[in-house]
Amino acid sequence: MSSGFAFWAPFIVIFGAALVVSVVQRYARDICLMRVDNDHVLLQMRDGRWFWGELQVHSKALEIVYGRPVCMPGGSEQLTRIFYEPDLANVLFILRPEPAPGSAAHEKWLREMRQLRNPPLQHRMARDLRNLFNMLRNAFSESIAAAVGIVKQRTAMGKIPGMDAKATETGQKLLTAIPANFEPILEHYRSREVTVESFKDMANPMGGTIERVGVLEEYSDKFILIRDVAVTEWLPPEALRNQDARDRFAVLLPRTNSFVRHLARRPEQPTEVSVIAQSGPQLATAK
Repeated sequence: MSSGFAFWAPFIVIFGAALVVSVVQRYARDICLMRVDNDHVLLQMRDGRWFWGELQVHSKALEIVYGRPVCMPGGSEQLTRIFYEPDLANVLFILRPEPAPGSAAHEKWLREMRQLRNPPLQHRMARDLRNLFNMLRNAFSESIAAAVGIVKQRTAMGKIPGMDAKATETGQKLLTAIPANFEPILEHYRSREVTVESFKDMANPMGGTIERVGVLEEYSDKFILIRDVAVTEWLPPEALRNQDARDRFAVLLPRTNSFVRHLARRPEQPTEVSVIAQSGPQLATAK
């Protein structure tokens, strides 16, 4: 009985690890995108097209649910817009309006910004643990390889060609499937005001850059998220709701064309945002 278990145990472990990897990869989502999941956003593509509505983040795609149907020439109506992974390469930026003063969410936003600039002890400890895991990720991979080597020597697993390599590969995939990123320079500037530099045209880096100043909230291998950003570009006026600010946004920028360039300091800490001077609720639409 014990010899039979010793033979099947490596297969059970490998299968279990592969199953966990599949589940994690199925539900893994970008940590920056998750900060704006189910929020009202404005998304601009490289070709200048705008889309807005409620953002829903999936593991391999984004979906914007329009505030009201978009009527097509044939009489049909479009209710959502789906952006698959190839489409995400053409996203210029994503804006989430900050709450306007007087709205129900404004006081909550003020508390969030105070907490972002001065994280409480428990948040700092949790962040430190996450960063420690990322720093030791290579060491964990080497430990998995060593453990597999010991098992190979002591069980029937060693008689199966390539089994140790497969077990090591599965263990490494399990570690890398956890969506976390650690970059010392960005971690140092997190919760502080920074200047993010973006190319105006990703296909032509010599075409000039745009600088945005905001509080660095989060970063991943694909996006940078900065908060409390004064946006001066033209925006579709019908995309903003009554409870949205016109000039303050959380901005998601793809790292393919955006870089944290400077530690910054604005003349004064903005704690208020402008109110949209409109009467009555207005639903978001999309073009």
